[in-house]
Amino acid sequence: MPAPKQKRLLLLLIGVLAFLQYANTLQHEYVFDDSLVITENPHLKKGIAGIPHYYTQFYRSKNATNKMYRPVVLTAFNIEYSLFGGSPTIGHFFNILYFSLCCILLFIILQKIFYQHPFHIYFSFLVVLLFIVHPIHVEVVANIKSRDEIFCLLGGLFSIYFILHYLETNVFKFIVASVFAFIFAILSKGNGIVFLAIIPLVAWYFYQALPVSIRVKKSILISLPFIIFFVAIASYTSFYLNFLDKTIYPDIDRGNAFNLLGNNLFAAASFSEQYATAFLILGKYLKLLLIPYPLVYYAGFNQIPLTSFGNPAVIIALIFHFLLLGYAIYALLKKTNPIIAFGIFWYFISLSIYANLVIIGIDAMADRFLFIPSIGFCIVFVQSLLRVFRVDLPLAERGKSTKKIIQKNILFLGVFALIILTYSCRTFDRNADWKNNLTLFTNDMPNLQNCARAHFYLASAQMSELQKKNKEEQGVAANKVQQYRQSITQHLNEATRIMPNFEDAYLYHAKVYFGFKEYEKAFQVCEAGLKQLPQSPSLHYSIAESYYQKKNYLKAITHYQKGISHPPIQIHRLFDHLAWSYFKTEQLNAAIQTLEQGLQKFPDDPYFLREKGKMYFINTNFTAALPHLQNAYLTQPKDKEILHMLAKIYLANKDTLQAQKFAEELNALK
Repeated sequence: MPAPKQKRLLLLLIGVLAFLQYANTLQHEYVFDDSLVITENPHLKKGIAGIPHYYTQFYRSKNATNKMYRPVVLTAFNIEYSLFGGSPTIGHFFNILYFSLCCILLFIILQKIFYQHPFHIYFSFLVVLLFIVHPIHVEVVANIKSRDEIFCLLGGLFSIYFILHYLETNVFKFIVASVFAFIFAILSKGNGIVFLAIIPLVAWYFYQALPVSIRVKKSILISLPFIIFFVAIASYTSFYLNFLDKTIYPDIDRGNAFNLLGNNLFAAASFSEQYATAFLILGKYLKLLLIPYPLVYYAGFNQIPLTSFGNPAVIIALIFHFLLLGYAIYALLKKTNPIIAFGIFWYFISLSIYANLVIIGIDAMADRFLFIPSIGFCIVFVQSLLRVFRVDLPLAERGKSTKKIIQKNILFLGVFALIILTYSCRTFDRNADWKNNLTLFTNDMPNLQNCARAHFYLASAQMSELQKKNKEEQGVAANKVQQYRQSITQHLNEATRIMPNFEDAYLYHAKVYFGFKEYEKAFQVCEAGLKQLPQSPSLHYSIAESYYQKKNYLKAITHYQKGISHPPIQIHRLFDHLAWSYFKTEQLNAAIQTLEQGLQKFPDDPYFLREKGKMYFINTNFTAALPHLQNAYLTQPKDKEILHMLAKIYLANKDTLQAQKFAEELNALK
């Protein structure tokens, strides 16, 4: 078969195989972190009009501890929403499509990089085939939010593609195109910065026939435009967003419990403990690339406990990584096996940003962190198999028949086919776990028994499922409700056992009890939380709510006052209930002042005007009540309570016409 026709056939096959591998995610729902960029993204529904926001704000503008900058991928979501609406099927379709494009482009550039390989077409195809089916990529493709990883790789691959064109033609426009592709990568996700090192690596390998001194010079020169543009973009955006410090990792506090939940390395007592645990994680990464089990969606505190260099697994990981690096340097310089060296360097460079050796990341470990590094693994794995089995695929170029090629390499083809089939089935099966939050959190729970957030996430998903069933089925059987409640309580208790200062778990647990009107249990949960977090305004608010429901208004006031110093999300209700607590304890002036504070905080909200009028009304101070209720009526003319009070006041004031007017409006609503 002529080479061009052969390449086109392989390209088509790669695209089809990549799409089919993830086709069973098309009917999946939004899951896990999709809420960050889609379901809870207030700018998404603005469509095209919401795009400018992303270029002047952080990736998660509501979360001050996670100030990353990823405007390109958010722009894509807004365009997608404008054109197709908010269907998760559309989101999954485009994730698969872009992943397929990454695979096609990877095949093209591998051929160009390894053009001196005696059978670069076959080699590139085998590498990409392994990349397509590897189960480690399920999180990236099945989680719509992880489009940032796909775009980052896509931009990086295009950047390499154009650089290779420049190396072949020496035409400057390809440098310009490569720089723009690189910018696309880093504005999709900050880990695109790794291509600053991968691009000179590609140039080094491409120029392998030249002397070392010339290769070094050319590789450095190739890198300069990318470094210049990266520094320019970082400097410009840092004026608004502190981009240089925040793009890859947020501004994090080693003692912050929120960060500790994601990565317990923040609790490391020494650098020795940090590095030992980091190498343990690096060893786990290599193990997952070879044997992708178990795969989990999250590995936060305390799933991977801190360890020391006395741990044999740490020593093995440390020695193995140094041997790999040493071999890569030797092989690249001596040209004994430059392909394996290239793959090792690709792996180390692209994983370095998540290694927890220099900077501690927001997550200790994640499957998505291996998305780009796995290319290096696939290169090394395929080339090693070819060497072990002494494969002779160039037989095709000598006019040999397909049958003879297969006979010559039957053992290799059999082993490789078995690996591909095993990985493909594992990927297809893992896809099903990502159908929705409940399936993902439930199926991964057996492998996340020591992860505080995993228990919290599962409890949240179970509560959402119970509420959904209750709504859809017009009530759930009492025994089913009890099963859900027992499981939810069990997982929330586990979450706070693993991490005693897990504020969100206490708050959510109290919220669950409030929902079931079990105020005493809500109170007990909050009390337990305050023992760990005595200054938590949110817990003070929650415990105040419990006292409020129990009509213990004096104690409610104490906790509301502590909560209001650093108001939680429920600030509107906080002012309201604090005011009524004062009122119930005959502190009318304090109640009115609290409502006035609420009105200052929410100047356009007629609710506080109504409540002020209502308090005066209950105290039969109709003169003071009337102006507030009149103002509230202007914005809420159909509020039955306002109409009732106005009718009563005017009747007491013997203004029968006004009293009759408001009484008629009230009767019309009834």
